[in-house]
Amino acid sequence: MVTREGRWAGRSSNHGEPAGPPPVPGKSAPVPGRARTDAARFLVRDLDPQVGLEVEVNLVDDSGTASMRSPDVLDAIGDPSWAPELGRFNIEVNMPPRALCGDALDQMEAQLLASLKHADQRARDVGSRLAMVASCPASSKPT
Repeated sequence: MVTREGRWAGRSSNHGEPAGPPPVPGKSAPVPGRARTDAARFLVRDLDPQVGLEVEVNLVDDSGTASMRSPDVLDAIGDPSWAPELGRFNIEVNMPPRALCGDALDQMEAQLLASLKHADQRARDVGSRLAMVASCPASSKPT
């Protein structure tokens, strides 16, 4: 069902799949198992698809131990797309949303790589390095 605001409010089937969007006149009903895809298409059919990105990185010192210097590193980076994260040992970069067309992903990759390179150079200037790891390196004692 479509609400008065134009939102899809489908109900789940017996198999836990969303019911999918309402059928389009002259088109066949959604194929079972494709309900999520069909619902997503319904929800974004009038929107311009966009993509954005957030990447979190940890900070380490020369020995690979967590570096609690995020304020210093962010000051050195000097780019508003970089921001602090929860710990003083990690920071994040945000790529603003852009239209998902043409070479948008190639452009985003180039921008991200350039930003990471710049940030790592500035982090090294203040005694830290960027480290992309699945979990934070342990610190032997708080600093």
